[in-house]
Amino acid sequence: MEQRQWLYRWDDVYGFCQDLVKQIKPIRKKIHTIKAVAMGGIIPAGILSYHLNLDLKIMDYPPTDADQSGALLFDDVCDTGETFEDYVGDDFYKWEATAALVTKPHCRKPPTYTAAVTDYWVIFPWETDTRTAEDRYRQQATEECDEELFKQLRWFLSKG
Repeated sequence: MEQRQWLYRWDDVYGFCQDLVKQIKPIRKKIHTIKAVAMGGIIPAGILSYHLNLDLKIMDYPPTDADQSGALLFDDVCDTGETFEDYVGDDFYKWEATAALVTKPHCRKPPTYTAAVTDYWVIFPWETDTRTAEDRYRQQATEECDEELFKQLRWFLSKG
């Protein structure tokens, strides 16, 4: 059976970030830094950092300091939960909170905050060309239309 996929667009990601900002705001005073898991977590973490006015750092793996109080661990998707398990350990690393844009229902170590839960395979805009088929068709039609207009313009000018 083929895995169902869901392609998120930039406006979806921005909406998810806005949702997370609302969820995180009640504990905002306890957090001074967002620590993003590379690679996927970097872009949305930057959006969160901007809107919550927090420092942003890219995570070392594994964390070099057990005391992560005041820090929010962030990744784009929490699938199996393995990444969060690695970064959180058996509660060895003391994070203020954890967050992900999207969490899978079977995640073993779900984040404190998430914007969406899905069992679809998630594809984010930074992972692919996210133009829809309609966008690609429109671009192709525009290019073909431009070509036709140039032909007509050349013909018209040749008659001049």
